[in-house]
Amino acid sequence: MIALFLIALLWLRFTTTPPVVNAQDQQPAADSDAVLGKQIWLPFVSNVTSDNVASDNVVPDGDRDTTQTAEVQAAAAQSSVIVLLKDRADLTNIGGANRRARQRKVINALRAKANAAQKPIMALLRTRTAQGKVSHVTPFWVINGLEITATADVIQELAGRPEVLTITPNATIAAPAAPTGNVAPEPNLTVINAPALWNLGWRGQGIVVASMDSGVDISHPDLSAQWRGGSNSWFDPYGQHPTTPTDLSGHGTWTMGVMVGRDAGGTAIGVAPDAQWIAVKLFNDQGTATVAAIHAGFQWLLDPDDDPNTADAPDVINNSWSFGNPGCNLEFQLDVQAWQAAGIVPLFAAGNYGAGT
Repeated sequence: MIALFLIALLWLRFTTTPPVVNAQDQQPAADSDAVLGKQIWLPFVSNVTSDNVASDNVVPDGDRDTTQTAEVQAAAAQSSVIVLLKDRADLTNIGGANRRARQRKVINALRAKANAAQKPIMALLRTRTAQGKVSHVTPFWVINGLEITATADVIQELAGRPEVLTITPNATIAAPAAPTGNVAPEPNLTVINAPALWNLGWRGQGIVVASMDSGVDISHPDLSAQWRGGSNSWFDPYGQHPTTPTDLSGHGTWTMGVMVGRDAGGTAIGVAPDAQWIAVKLFNDQGTATVAAIHAGFQWLLDPDDDPNTADAPDVINNSWSFGNPGCNLEFQLDVQAWQAAGIVPLFAAGNYGAGT
């Protein structure tokens, strides 16, 4: 991760035009579970329909058929899913603008496309919410999708709509474990020639580094001074620590220290000690993250203050977490492409599980 981070800083130093996202790359490929061009996950039993919960199917407790009761309960139960729509914003012609203008154009294009494409779905969901069949809806403009908690028949109804591309579970992943023991930092910095860059005056000044991890401990003496500060510099999608950077695990604090840590303890620990940092607390206090929260983190980092006209997105974002091992999962492909289109450098850890990973 350290070497990748150094490469990213050098790329930012010498590159003014980020890579262009090709139009054909903006559509996530369907996997082997795709059916008729759609990857659809339908919960519960296949024979549950809205007919199972009609009022004339409800009978007094003493006469109630247990099979029917199970079907009624299944039909009334709700599941959380991610609904991805087909329509995509064209991000291919945004190249060449300066970074601030580029980010503004990307954000506005994504917002406009999502607002237009999601209107029919949102109208349907308002109706189903009034019927008690939908309990939660969170729209995402970064991917033109929604997190929806709904009954099986509503999910099945959404699956039949032509504008829907995929429906997948709002799955949960576990946070990575923090390192144990004392690890001497000096050798790793020397191996990647970080001191040589420092001697040239390149210590990360003017760069904003972001982390999507377990959080960051704001009280850490090697990190507290570099926090950018303000509501556009910390995001907890679970609302457990809404204003103060916090890390109950230690993993996110450790990775941030590798990137921008200073030498308050007498030893230099970070590659870019003069860079500022912001962070997303990707994992809740229980050590898990939902797919929806991860999408929310991607979106927040693209526009931290929810104002496209301000240039407050980070320059580089580190992600030391995984989503399934082994294998390649395209759940967050569109999120990453949005970052790249806006000129943000995404970094993902690799090889954390040993040889061959």
